[in-house]
Amino acid sequence: MAEVKLTRAQQAVVENRGGALLVSAEAGSGKKKVLVDRLLSYVEDPIDPANIDEFLIITYTKAAASELRGKISAEISKRLASKPENRHLQRQLTRIHLAQISTVHAFCAMLLRRYCTLRDLPPDFRVAEQTEADAIRLEIFQNTLEDFYKDRANQVDFSAMADQLGFGRDDRRLIDLCLSCYDEVRCRRDMGGWMKQAEAAYARISPLEESPWGVFWMKELQDTLRFASESLQKAMMLLRRDETLEEKYGPVFKENLAQVQALAEETTWDGAFAHKIPDFGRIPGVRDCKDEAAKARAQKLRKDALEAIRDVQRAFYAEAETVEADLKKTTPAIRGLLQLLRAFDEAFTKEKRRRKLLDFSDLEHETIALLYTKDGKLSRTAREISEEYREILVDEYQDSNEVQECIFEAVSKNGQNRFLVGDVKQSIYRFRLADPGIFLQKYESYASYEAAKDAEPRKILLSDNFRSRREVLAAANDVFSLCMQGESLELRYGEAEKLRAGLSYPQTDTPKVELHCIELDKPDADEQSPEKREVEARFVASRIRKMLDDGMQVTDAGTIRPVRMGDIVILLRSLKENPASYQKALAQQGIASQCDRGESLFDTTEAQVLLATLKIIDNPHRDVDFVAALASPVFGVSAEELARARVGIRKGDYYESLLALDTRGEKLEAAKDKLAKQKPPKKPGPVRRVGRAAGGTVHGFVHGKLFEVEQENVGTEGAHRSELAGETALRHGSRFVKKKIREHPAKAVQRAESKYIKATADHQFRVAAQEHPELEKNAWKRFWQKRQYRKQARQTARAGAAKAAKQTAAATERAGAQAVGFIKRHPVGVLLALACVLLLFIMQSCSSSLVMFGNSGAGAVGATTYPSKDEDILGAEAAYADMEAELQNYLDTYESTHDYDEYHFDLDGIEHDPYVLISILSVLHEGEWTLAQVQGTLEMLFDRQYILTEDVVVEVRYRTETRTDSEGNDYEVEVPYNWYICYVTLENKNLSHLPLELMGEEELARYALYMSSLGNRPDLFPESGYVDKYTKPPADYDVPEEYLDDETFAAILGEAEKYLGYPYVWGGSSPATSFDCSGFVSWVINHSGWDVGRLGAQGLYNICTPTSAPRPGDLVFFEGTYDTSGVSHCGIYVGDGMMIHAGDPISYANLNTSYWQSHFYAYGRLP
Repeated sequence: MAEVKLTRAQQAVVENRGGALLVSAEAGSGKKKVLVDRLLSYVEDPIDPANIDEFLIITYTKAAASELRGKISAEISKRLASKPENRHLQRQLTRIHLAQISTVHAFCAMLLRRYCTLRDLPPDFRVAEQTEADAIRLEIFQNTLEDFYKDRANQVDFSAMADQLGFGRDDRRLIDLCLSCYDEVRCRRDMGGWMKQAEAAYARISPLEESPWGVFWMKELQDTLRFASESLQKAMMLLRRDETLEEKYGPVFKENLAQVQALAEETTWDGAFAHKIPDFGRIPGVRDCKDEAAKARAQKLRKDALEAIRDVQRAFYAEAETVEADLKKTTPAIRGLLQLLRAFDEAFTKEKRRRKLLDFSDLEHETIALLYTKDGKLSRTAREISEEYREILVDEYQDSNEVQECIFEAVSKNGQNRFLVGDVKQSIYRFRLADPGIFLQKYESYASYEAAKDAEPRKILLSDNFRSRREVLAAANDVFSLCMQGESLELRYGEAEKLRAGLSYPQTDTPKVELHCIELDKPDADEQSPEKREVEARFVASRIRKMLDDGMQVTDAGTIRPVRMGDIVILLRSLKENPASYQKALAQQGIASQCDRGESLFDTTEAQVLLATLKIIDNPHRDVDFVAALASPVFGVSAEELARARVGIRKGDYYESLLALDTRGEKLEAAKDKLAKQKPPKKPGPVRRVGRAAGGTVHGFVHGKLFEVEQENVGTEGAHRSELAGETALRHGSRFVKKKIREHPAKAVQRAESKYIKATADHQFRVAAQEHPELEKNAWKRFWQKRQYRKQARQTARAGAAKAAKQTAAATERAGAQAVGFIKRHPVGVLLALACVLLLFIMQSCSSSLVMFGNSGAGAVGATTYPSKDEDILGAEAAYADMEAELQNYLDTYESTHDYDEYHFDLDGIEHDPYVLISILSVLHEGEWTLAQVQGTLEMLFDRQYILTEDVVVEVRYRTETRTDSEGNDYEVEVPYNWYICYVTLENKNLSHLPLELMGEEELARYALYMSSLGNRPDLFPESGYVDKYTKPPADYDVPEEYLDDETFAAILGEAEKYLGYPYVWGGSSPATSFDCSGFVSWVINHSGWDVGRLGAQGLYNICTPTSAPRPGDLVFFEGTYDTSGVSHCGIYVGDGMMIHAGDPISYANLNTSYWQSHFYAYGRLP
């Protein structure tokens, strides 16, 4: 291979010494080549040869560091091949692995481990991954924010901040804003000092033009006026090309320039406000213009100048006195923000130290503290480190920030031995708070390497591109010249910065650069809309097809040949949604393609098919996996054949339907035969069969008795809730039976089951007796009291008066109210205790069980029954629905009843559940309420649930009108007009989320009772989605008995199953209030041997160790189950692909369903 000859600029990069060197290296300019050659020029210096590990080489990514190390090693080997006797070069092949070639964070970590005692850091500290650090940060910030809210009465500044900066349905946007500010502050060398300066800046706002705010905007105004003046002067030069244009337009443009120059002379805020330029006036029409291009360009320059002035003048919206008053109003909010950030930083740092963690920002700031003293001078350690390196080489320097710049400065020799390489046009990490201004400041201030004096910093431009054709570079230069003019992107792209072709290519007839504009049917389509993607994809595919069919010529190793599919690459902004559209369009054109989305091997179709096949071999009763495997190329079953197995056989799972099918067809038969050879699924053993039988017998008896009573009195439907709770107790009984049989196989199952039921019922009765001392009174007196009540209720029922029965139930509520303390711990409404008592007495004495049920059951019914009359309940629901209908009609007719030019709607659905509404009303209005009494509450709830905002934005637009002057000449004039844009947003906070805002713990307990029983009136709103949730028992599931040998898991499961059937209550964290997902898991593990407090789903994940081999008792986490970042749902893994979690209600769930699989995040093992 021929030796690469360096250009003059490249050779200068390799050889130039004597001071700090900044290299502005364009894309494809051979940056890596010259960097390696520069290093080896030091190594092969005949006078003072260096070792490769005497250099500090900083790259931006680990991959870049590894690549650069490889290039250096390869170049050493290449040179050693021509100088095999060179012992110094031989040693470099070993020393290359000692060289500090790393990211800045890896370099910082190395220093901190070496000097950990100076910074009081544990030597075994760990660098947190970004996702881990983000999760801890979010949790700590939420806790800090909650602490501030609790002390809000004493936090005046925080209250001001929350009021002014908080917006939206919750604190998510406020959290995002605060954390964004925190990230920005952490990029400062002295975080505390910077915040003090920021706070002090708001203390000096008068005179306004001398305040930081005023200085900034006055400078912006002057910069804008300078731009406008230059634009108008350019326009006036264009007018001179045509006498008519100069005659007609000249006076107007000259007057406009005078306006700009007059405003530029103002040095005070009030002066700038008083002399604002509202417009430039109209320009006369010119019909006989000879140079239309000059005319159009001049008009465009004038328009751009005016728009720029209008933009900056928006800051000058009032006189200085008014603006100063507005700034004073924001001062407390800024102080509150800074107080919150300081408290958060302290708590966040403390938590990371507890975990022996450092995040990337900690690495930088701890290194700064190591290298600098408190007064800002270099430390002894910094001077010691700087002596270790001949030169500091920093790649991708344009993506450094202020903190990193301080580190590079500290470890260098007064900045003299720094070699900095970058390209400001390639600064793509501003979202990571990179500051390309650091690069630009040096670029503007450093002298050219040819003119720099000794020890003076210098710069070299590498503008020759060895990667692209001349035509491609010309197109890139045009784009950069237009958008980089020294303002927004800060770099002025002049002749010196333009890319130059370093290679020549054979000429072809095909165009090198094409720009296609596609006209859409919907011109206002969103940038990432599916319609736009499909249209673009089809166009690109057809264009590639034409290139292939026409045999477009391309260059390959100096020769010309027809283009092939593999020569073409499609670059996309995102690989999330776009690739599917493009691959589909390419396939339709017969073009093969592949897309590397960075997926795991297990995300591929082949792996998913294999996984589904393995799952059904293990258990063919998984319908989703079974059908997916059959439809795959492995079995090749068509959709028609798959459907045949379900025709006429609706019951059972798909595998059973397949076995029952008389004529299966060739492929289905082959699939059945393959599966038949596998191990059949395990049948229930004797323990499970006996346990199910025993449980079913008792449950059947209870259900039958309750059904008989329900036919007589609708008020006793609350007892049916006891039946549901009884099923939970039976599951415990079944598990106890299994354990007893394992320990003593010869003992009878009935004896073990009876012993369990009796022990459980006795315990629950003792708890009830502690709360109700009257239960310990004379047994005969208690018996007769209960008997009299039963007699009264039966007479009421026989009279057929459902209304009277409800009055009876309402009368008992007074007694039930005395049991609130007990109810709070059992939000299914004392039903679990009642069910266990009922089961005990059914097994011992039917008559005494009915006596006990008569007393306690009536209290439970009263405590869980809606207290108001049907007409008031239905009236309240109708009134609320009427308000919703009125709101819906208002939105539906919005455009016809308002007079704006443009509308944008962002509307949540309008809906609520009536049982949630009536349960809230019944809690907030204790006792029986009427429609008139709750009217105000209904309006309050409606205003809290639905938040309607209507914002109107006024844009000044211009239209061109043709007018006729007094001489009959037509002329054009730009006429301003207001364009009104209305943004309508409706936010539905969800009625079920309001109880947490409106109620205390005791009220939440009563709300949970009402929701668990539906007020004992499931007949009121039969269309409600809650009817089936709580009137049907949760799906039963028996955890394999062998898993219960683990005492820790048995304790977790025993606690978790107590709450099966409990309703999901947003924010709930105890049996008193019921639970949400994280509240349920926190409660269970806190009562099973841990003490972690009340954690959110993300917090629970943070305390766990991720595992890919879950076992019963581990936690399982999900993401994306609702609109939040990170972990959003969690449950407890019980083995065999099952979990118990706070769904709605708390129940078991199969993790192998498509829903849970699509949202699965990770398994975690508790500490």
